[in-house]
Amino acid sequence: MNHKVSVPIIIGWQVGVPSGWGTYGLNLALQLCEKGVEVGLPFLANTINVTAGQQSSIQTALDGHARYARLGKDDLNKRLSSTFLRALGDGLDFLPFLDDWSGKPDIGVVFFESAEFPAENLERAAKLDAVITGSSWNAEILEQAGLRNVFNCPQGIEPTLFHPGPRSRKYGDRYTIFSGGKLEYRKGQDLVVAAFRRFYEKHPEALLVTAWHNPWPEAANSLSASTHIENVPGTGGDGALDISGWLQSEGLPPESFVDLGAMANGETPDVLRDMDAAIFPNRCEGGTNLVAMEAMACGVPSRIQTSKTEKSKKTGKTGAFAAHLRHVDAQTGEEVGATDQVSSVAGVGGILAAQAVDPAAGQGPDYQERKRRARRGEDILERLDEVRKGLLVGSVPKDRLGELARLVREKREKGADPLISQLLDEIELRAEVELAKLSRR
Repeated sequence: MNHKVSVPIIIGWQVGVPSGWGTYGLNLALQLCEKGVEVGLPFLANTINVTAGQQSSIQTALDGHARYARLGKDDLNKRLSSTFLRALGDGLDFLPFLDDWSGKPDIGVVFFESAEFPAENLERAAKLDAVITGSSWNAEILEQAGLRNVFNCPQGIEPTLFHPGPRSRKYGDRYTIFSGGKLEYRKGQDLVVAAFRRFYEKHPEALLVTAWHNPWPEAANSLSASTHIENVPGTGGDGALDISGWLQSEGLPPESFVDLGAMANGETPDVLRDMDAAIFPNRCEGGTNLVAMEAMACGVPSRIQTSKTEKSKKTGKTGAFAAHLRHVDAQTGEEVGATDQVSSVAGVGGILAAQAVDPAAGQGPDYQERKRRARRGEDILERLDEVRKGLLVGSVPKDRLGELARLVREKREKGADPLISQLLDEIELRAEVELAKLSRR
């Protein structure tokens, strides 16, 4: 049973806009309303896209928006006897439009990527009743900076929307790869474009599905720092990003991608359920990667960059979706991780690719050995792909499983990387298990 809380909680950022903060605020408001908490929404998007059930839960808060909005527009007393959640910017910046607001308690909420804070920001943050962080890394950095009022509360997803479900098959037999998030250097879409361009050359059945639009198209200018792309996205006559034109300028033919355009959060689940894979090479995240969590909640195999903000440095273990597979990218040297929601076999491609031949390395003494290992990895991957296709249609040929198990056994070597050996063990065991099942039929 919900118990009505007499003291309202006021959310001090724009709720409902198509962004991480907007979605976080909307999810938070919905959960609080469902628990019987009165929620104040002084800053609200022009359009709130929710389901009928969510509309019923949040309607009272929406009806009260005008009353709280007047506090922001009029010269009234904004020192409230209510809990006030104030958004803090990167670097613990206090947002000027909230300077006149305060609450009892007065609580800061932050997702930062930069670990450098002006001294005055730390002093102001220390005077708040609490500072809520979106990741354990954020919390640890603030504690190391001397704050003693820090509480970590990672965001979650809306489970009534994001869950596994049937596919629409709107993309037919195409192998669909999803990439989402605000288009900017930090999110790593330049890496997606560069990688997919090469992947598409060998796999023309692949289809890149992008959800990169956001209310701040100027953020895409940060992609000029990338060495993986030739151009920076421009904008069209409506001021929105010209994703299609940009991708074509980067060498992707129109039939190789789908630009979803601007989307409400509630429209995303149906898109995700049609995906075969999702990729998130984000260079840095201040909190848990919301779009990645939503993809995994819909059952989409996801490849995720393991950044420090998504890892607990105290335990040395990864967070909610941290990788149990890790490898060093052969080109950039960056540590990459795969989600623990996906079988370790799903990440074997990345592990084996780390041994691939680098043309820039020349014909050194280990060139032929590395080339042989690359061929060996490709053989195993081809067999795995055949098994994957068989699983999708509900039938895996017995001879293919036997061939895979035999190939893995034959390719063992002394001194092999322990992680690769572990993965090969798992592949062989799984193949043998499936063979045993087929033998009993």
